[in-house]
Amino acid sequence: MINIPSVVTGILSVFSAPLETPAGKVGMTDLEIAIWVVESNQHPGGEPFFADRGWTAGPLCISKGYLADSRLPGRWPDAVFDLDFSVQVFRAYMARWGSEDRRPDGMSQEEFWARLHNGGPKAAKATGKKKERLDRYWAKVCKVLDQFD
Repeated sequence: MINIPSVVTGILSVFSAPLETPAGKVGMTDLEIAIWVVESNQHPGGEPFFADRGWTAGPLCISKGYLADSRLPGRWPDAVFDLDFSVQVFRAYMARWGSEDRRPDGMSQEEFWARLHNGGPKAAKATGKKKERLDRYWAKVCKVLDQFD
C-alpha cells in the first residue's frame, strides 16, 4: 500500500532548501520556513512549546485536531514538539486538504496553504472576522516570504 504522506513529503522535498537549525538539517520550503517564523519565531523544537492559549503546540503551532486530520500517527502534543515531525504533519495536512481542486481561482498555492494551516479546511472560503484574521496572517507570511527574494 502506498503511504500518501510519504510520497507527498518526497515530492515536496525536491523544492526545498536545507536550513540549519539547532534541531539539525531540515528540508523546508520557503513557505514552511515563513510559517515557522510567523508561528513560533523559529522555535527549534525538541522541547515543549505552546501557543494560542495552549491550543497549539510545537514549532509550527499544530493543534490536536490538525494532527488528527493529517492522519499521521503521534500523540499530541508530544509528537509535534519535534520540528521534523511538525513539517511532516504540515505536508500530510496539505496533501489531504490543500489539493489543487480545492484552491480558489486566483489564489496562489502558498496563500491557500498558509490560510489552511492557520484557519482549517474551510479557511479559503472564510468570511467576516475569520477572513480578516486570515488576511492579517497571510500578510505576516508574505512579509517573511519577501525576505527570500
